Amino acid sequence: MAETSNGADREASIDMAACPECGAGRLVHDHARGEVHCAQCGIVVEENMIDAGAEWRAFDADQRRDKERVGAPLTVMQHDLGLGTVMWGRTDAHGKAISGSDMGRIRRLQKWDRRARFKRGAERNLAQALAEIKRMGSALDVPKSVMEGAAVIYREAAVKNLIRGRSIDSVAAASIYAAMRDNGVPRSLEEVAEVSRTKKREIGRVYKVVAAELSLNLKPVSPASFIPRFASRLRLGNVSEMRAMELVQRAVEAEVVSGKDPKSVAAGAIYIASVLAGEPRTQKDVSEASGVTEVTIRNRYKELIDALKLDFDFG
Repeated sequence: MAETSNGADREASIDMAACPECGAGRLVHDHARGEVHCAQCGIVVEENMIDAGAEWRAFDADQRRDKERVGAPLTVMQHDLGLGTVMWGRTDAHGKAISGSDMGRIRRLQKWDRRARFKRGAERNLAQALAEIKRMGSALDVPKSVMEGAAVIYREAAVKNLIRGRSIDSVAAASIYAAMRDNGVPRSLEEVAEVSRTKKREIGRVYKVVAAELSLNLKPVSPASFIPRFASRLRLGNVSEMRAMELVQRAVEAEVVSGKDPKSVAAGAIYIASVLAGEPRTQKDVSEASGVTEVTIRNRYKELIDALKLDFDFG
């Protein structure tokens, strides 16, 4: 990648340079001839240049994919960044099925290949943590970018020796929670704890340590980030969703949300908005969609009504 970038920069500098002979013409890079010549006087400044590009041509994405001979790009989701190989399957390099008499030897080779993938115990622990991050990310339905961010955070925590004395699962859960906070993906600590093998209190404790040691500048979670997800689960229209967003924004400006769970504030706002927009949902429906108890929803929506001076029937 660096070679391609350097080559592009060199060509750009050639195209911008002036001719050393006439001083007025612009130097042009002729890829077909492999030379550099002046566009005005025609003098050849450089010849027999090496073409660092591919020797084949592709006219669409399918042809490019078929002709490329490189492997997959590097990924932080693998402990070896995706550079390693894996022995698997029951066929040889030519696609022919391996005979039963040879399968025993192949099984032993595959077993030793799996063992040889990890040079140290730290690599085995990293592979376990990355697999856990991928599992939790899939269960939480978060984008791949969030899982990659969690992998980067975990790797940095491992370099700073923050794993010592803590379970791999707790640091992995704290890493994916920090990555979601950093990417603005609305998931609560309770939701992370539900898909993790660690308790909520332990995840929160480890998260604070990781955030402090790695100097993660994470913004507080906004109640507005939960509104679209709750509205989708409740099958509310755009009017209800926009009204709930407006209520949350006014509540933030009035400093009503300080010290309160943002998810509960979003649940209270969306309950009020559904009634005002003519798409009423019960407190039980909102509770099931948001994971907030009905008592908390009742307290939050009453606080919002009082603080924002809303004309709303408590019913």
